Amino acid sequence: MDRINASPDQTRDVYERQAAAYDAKRSRALFEARWLARFSACLPTGARVLDLGCGAGEPIARWFIAEGFRVTGVDFAEPMLAIARARWPDGDWRHADMKQLDLAETYDGIIAWDIFSICARTNNAHASRIWHGTWNRADRFC
Repeated sequence: MDRINASPDQTRDVYERQAAAYDAKRSRALFEARWLARFSACLPTGARVLDLGCGAGEPIARWFIAEGFRVTGVDFAEPMLAIARARWPDGDWRHADMKQLDLAETYDGIIAWDIFSICARTNNAHASRIWHGTWNRADRFC
């Protein structure tokens, strides 16, 4: 599998080429569970959660769906979303680049697990303005 620490210009290509391999190797141990439970305790029952960089939905989106939250997953790698759509065909899976995302919807919480290592390398001021607007429409951000 290609290294995921590619340059910002290559990151999307790596995830698109290696979607199935990345998904297969992504741990399902859910070491994040304690933190996710703490985050979700601040949300209303059945809350809307925006999962930025959702990938194939494992294990983060799966956890939120199993807990009864309404998840909107956003990822820039269509092959990753294809895996998520196959797992949860009724899900709300959107193909978009987080650096250019501008959603009119509101969310009770936003999760962006492990994406800042990718986004931080882009140093994109435009993305920061968009995210700031999205954060202001959410009660909780992670």
